Amino acid sequence: MHTSEKVFKFEEAWTFKEITVFDFGNDQYTFFLNIHHLIADGATLGLVIDEIFRIYNVIQNGGSFKNENIEYHDYINWLNNRSNLSLSKDFWTNKLSGYQDDFELFVAAPISELKEGNTIEKSLDFHLKTKITDFCQAHKIGIAHFYTFAFGLVLSKYGRVNDLVIGTPSESRNHPQLTKIIGDLVNI
Repeated sequence: MHTSEKVFKFEEAWTFKEITVFDFGNDQYTFFLNIHHLIADGATLGLVIDEIFRIYNVIQNGGSFKNENIEYHDYINWLNNRSNLSLSKDFWTNKLSGYQDDFELFVAAPISELKEGNTIEKSLDFHLKTKITDFCQAHKIGIAHFYTFAFGLVLSKYGRVNDLVIGTPSESRNHPQLTKIIGDLVNI
């Protein structure tokens, strides 16, 4: 069975599908780690790899491993026990009140003629990509933010709405103690 076909079982404590080291000889190795995206944000993969090599080096040198970092379950317990959680929810509920939660897109073909599952792919040419990258760098804008804004303009045009809210994932490692937690801290 190919690794991509293996099923994650979240009820099991082990959260990796597979960890493999391939030995190609002549001190050439490839490390393969298959981890589910629901348990790992962008920062986690680097932390996992660093941790694996740190543990390996400690064991190779005859030492014993002790984890001194705050762990994900500690963070979740803290998060669930925050007194201001309802205040945050109330704030965003009030802030976003009045926005439409859905709208109809006006397209050239009737919806009944559109086939479910169709994909339209369009690539930007190299020169346009370069201009966008240069613009973003000059204005200190992240590329993802630029494309989210462009997507918003398209939705606004085809949805015939003037005010649109788009949620985007963001990493929540804004405290020094959270920088070493292995786990998904996106939008928490």
